[in-house]
Formats: sequence, structure tokens, C-alpha cells
Amino acid sequence: MDNVQTSVISAIKEAHEAIKSAPDRKKAELVDFIVRLLKKIVPVAEQFGDIPQNYATKIQPMMLRQLKAAEKRTEQAADNFLTIAEDLTPMLDGLPEARKNEIQEKINEIFETSSFQDLVAQHLNEIKLLIDDLTYDIEGLQETLMELGNTSWQGAEFKRSVQQKRSDAHLLNGPSTDVLEG
Repeated sequence: MDNVQTSVISAIKEAHEAIKSAPDRKKAELVDFIVRLLKKIVPVAEQFGDIPQNYATKIQPMMLRQLKAAEKRTEQAADNFLTIAEDLTPMLDGLPEARKNEIQEKINEIFETSSFQDLVAQHLNEIKLLIDDLTYDIEGLQETLMELGNTSWQGAEFKRSVQQKRSDAHLLNGPSTDVLEG
């Protein structure tokens, strides 16, 4: 939580507690403080209004298209590696056994290395799930902010997506990112 967010939340909590326990003569001053605080918060909340729509119609689809393109390119690269390795195999005929085994080992390495595509696809899928979590949070926050403006508000409830259970939780957040750190 950044300092601005912490200070706003603290100010609201303190004002709420102060109003509850304040003598009647002091309550008007505290309400005035809350009004001044709200005058600072409302412009920020108003600026937030178009972010969810912009995110949903432009940013999220663009991110998903980029992820799909990356997935397609890695799939094509892996297919090319495998095709080249398969094309090399018949060329081994007629070579001396030692040379044939040496080249076959290298071809096998190409086959093994092509598994990168599966790992990249898993990483990209995890990013897609994180985008879904972000989308859920943005939509929930927007609904909560809209509810705050409703005069009959009974208390909007906002739950972060990190609290949501995913059906793939058993995969422990996708493939390891350890190779990227260091």
C-alpha cells in the first residue's frame, strides 16, 4: 500500500472513530473535515471512471493478442526445429557408426530442446490467468466505486481476485521462473 493510500485510509478511519466518540459540539468540525477529504477523493475517483472501460475494450484485448502471437511464434519455431531434426535423421544412412551416433545425439538434443515451447505456453497461460485476475479486480473496484455514489448504498463488498480459487491451483502457479532469476 503506498503512502497516499495509507494516509487516506487512516484519515477516514480516524475521522469515523472521532465522530463516533466526539461530543455533539465537535461533530460539525469532524464532518467538515470529512467533506474536505471527500473533495480530494472524488476527483481521483472520477478520473478512474473510464479506466475499466478502456482496459476492457483496448488494453486487455491487446495484451491477449500479443500473448497469442507469442504463443503462435514459439509453436512455429518448435515445429521448425522438429522438422529439421526429422529431416536430418535419414541423412545419417551410410555414415560411419561413430559419426552417425555423434550426429544422432545432437538430433536428440534438438528434440529435447524443443520442449521449450510447452514451457513458454505454460508461462503465457499463467500470464493470461493473471490478466483475468486483474480484470476481475478492476471490474470489482469500479462496481464498488459506483456503489459508493448510490445514495441507498448499504455497503459495497469488494473482494480481490487473489482470494478467488482457480481450478488449476494444483499446478502451483505454472512453470518455475527460477531460470529467469539470476
